[in-house]
Amino acid sequence: MTASELGRLAKLRADRAKLHERRAELRSTARGLSGPLLDCMPVARGGVNRRVEVYAAKLADLDAEIHKKDLAIIREEIKVQRFISTIPSSRLRLIIRHRIIDGMQWKDVARAISYTETMEGVRAMYLRFMQEQSQNLT
Repeated sequence: MTASELGRLAKLRADRAKLHERRAELRSTARGLSGPLLDCMPVARGGVNRRVEVYAAKLADLDAEIHKKDLAIIREEIKVQRFISTIPSSRLRLIIRHRIIDGMQWKDVARAISYTETMEGVRAMYLRFMQEQSQNLT
């Protein structure tokens, strides 16, 4: 597995976060709308007010998109976990798990695996390993 393949998980999570933000915006806007007229009498030009229904449909579509993204994230996490399980070094397994699966920053990864490791040292270990991986694939 290459570094760019590992990066897909972070991209999927970022995409999902944007979808959640969009859903929050739509919900906020939809809360301010008035419901359809209950007397079923048409209003001038265009009939019954359907804005509520339009926003409900948009929210339903967005929820379906978020669900698809969640499933893609689960599939990608499984791939990454399978890859991690093949790594002989427990230290590298931890580094990759914290960085890729947990989404930690490099300084937090360094702190999580050791009190003596620096952020630069942990990142260098990761980069060396990934470079070896990409050479082994070719």
